[in-house]
Amino acid sequence: FFGVNPLLFANKGQIMNKTADLVNRLVDNNALNAELTAKDKTLAKVRAALSEGIFNKWQSYSFVFSLVDKRKITIREVCEIAELNGIPSDVIKMRRRDLNQLNKVF
Repeated sequence: FFGVNPLLFANKGQIMNKTADLVNRLVDNNALNAELTAKDKTLAKVRAALSEGIFNKWQSYSFVFSLVDKRKITIREVCEIAELNGIPSDVIKMRRRDLNQLNKVF
């Protein structure tokens, strides 16, 4: 189903918590980010999550889309950041659809 290992979603909460904790620590504990607004910190977290090689793609997308669901960032902003990281916006939209479908199944 979409080329995704269902076991990844069996412990999705644990994986998401670890991913979120790591990204939050990367951004929030950086002294250079102390003056950033909450929105700027969210943007920095999305940039970190979509950077090459930090997380696997499903962890990254799950984390990023959780921020979209919480209305901390728009899908349009995610697409803009993704484009800067070499990820076409169509891929972001496709991953969003894929994860929405998987969340319905699991």
